[in-house]
Amino acid sequence: MKSCINRILYNPLFLQGIFSFSFFMFITFISKYINFQKQSFEIVNNNNELFFEVGNNIQQFRYFRGVYEIFLQIKYIFQQLEKKYFNLSYLSIRDIEDNNSIIDIIENLKKYLIICLLINLLLFNLVIKFISLYAQEKNNNKNKCNNNNSIKKENEPLSLWNDFDSYGPKQIILDYIKTITDEYGENYLPKEERIAVFDFDGTLFQETDPIYCDHKLFMHRVFNDINYKDKATDKEKEAANKVKYYAEMGKQPPLEKKTAEAMAEVYKDMKVKEIYNYTKKFLAQSSDGYNNMKRGDAFYKPMLELVEYLQNNDFIIYIVTGTDTFICRAIIDGHINIPKNHIIGTETLIIADNQKNMDSIDYKYSRNDELIFKGQLVSKNTNMHKVYYIAKEIGKFPLLSFGNSGSDSSMAELSLQNPHGLAFMILCDDTERERGDLEKAKSFKESCIKNNYITISMRDEWKTIYGDNVTRKKFLEYKM
Repeated sequence: MKSCINRILYNPLFLQGIFSFSFFMFITFISKYINFQKQSFEIVNNNNELFFEVGNNIQQFRYFRGVYEIFLQIKYIFQQLEKKYFNLSYLSIRDIEDNNSIIDIIENLKKYLIICLLINLLLFNLVIKFISLYAQEKNNNKNKCNNNNSIKKENEPLSLWNDFDSYGPKQIILDYIKTITDEYGENYLPKEERIAVFDFDGTLFQETDPIYCDHKLFMHRVFNDINYKDKATDKEKEAANKVKYYAEMGKQPPLEKKTAEAMAEVYKDMKVKEIYNYTKKFLAQSSDGYNNMKRGDAFYKPMLELVEYLQNNDFIIYIVTGTDTFICRAIIDGHINIPKNHIIGTETLIIADNQKNMDSIDYKYSRNDELIFKGQLVSKNTNMHKVYYIAKEIGKFPLLSFGNSGSDSSMAELSLQNPHGLAFMILCDDTERERGDLEKAKSFKESCIKNNYITISMRDEWKTIYGDNVTRKKFLEYKM
């Protein structure tokens, strides 16, 4: 019996079986050691492969083909040993020489198993340590990758703009900025040359609610302001009724000098500092044509993102608009971070409150004076006037220009006279999130292509316009 057991103990198949069994137990321990979502453990034998299923996760450990068979053989050997040598009904006198030999065999078996156990524990500890470090490193790399992706997503330029396979406006802008900001490139431009000019209504700010913001403010002054409506002149009422007529049809009124003059006259004798609060109070009211939005929040979010992106690349931003300069300053305040003198709008005459009818060439301003509107239009800042004011206030050809209508084409042409200049035009072609006009947008796009202006489609290029929570009202609820 002793020689039989010794042959079994020193049989390589038995040794491999012991180690395989120990390794099997080790895998079980590791599976529980790793923090799975659920701690249910199941073993499935499929095509001589072991699958450890934990909840919805399946970890597959591919043994050599013989390992699983060896495990079954070891099980069979132990069953035979038990049956033949440890069951008394099968023992015979000649199988057992003396009790001491049995005791020695059992003691040797114990020692052998203890040594195997110690060796396997040592191996287990080493492997556990290795797998633990590997899992920790893998987890760290995964977290690092996730963090990098998160940071990249947060810092992604123009993230509110759509990506297309074709070379669209977003990629044109990104590549252009990369080129002119590369200090070692041949097209590098110094910071003082990086000037971008933006129109306001329809380019940065809504003009379809249902008309320009300054036109709505004008009508409010004439029809609703209890402190002024009884003082409104016939000229002002006529101009306001004409604007109202177009507003009720959901169309923009034509840009006429007579209307522009009336819009300047309604603020006569109002202090400059009062126009800010007056405008802000009007902007705090709910939008007429959109849900979940105030009048003053109607900025195009992708364009705000663009302005910030340009500023981060050391661009100097100017807003050149047909809206009155002081009214536009009030609208922009809190939304776009640019100096007040970078807002160049329609010009109305400003005088001192004690000046009366004296000409400004003769009157001397004093510390007791306050600035007020005289109610007199100097110039409506559209078309050629935009070029004039850019030359006057900036003194350089802009590098980039952004507009949305034919009245911005003069500014666009000025930018294209810059050897490095680009001109962009926005198409109001979104009829779901905006009150776009497809026919008008199509015609304007054709004109832009002829003049080498790059068009920006609200519908196709922007992921959002005013924010996902803002929706267009089905019917325009415009009341005056």
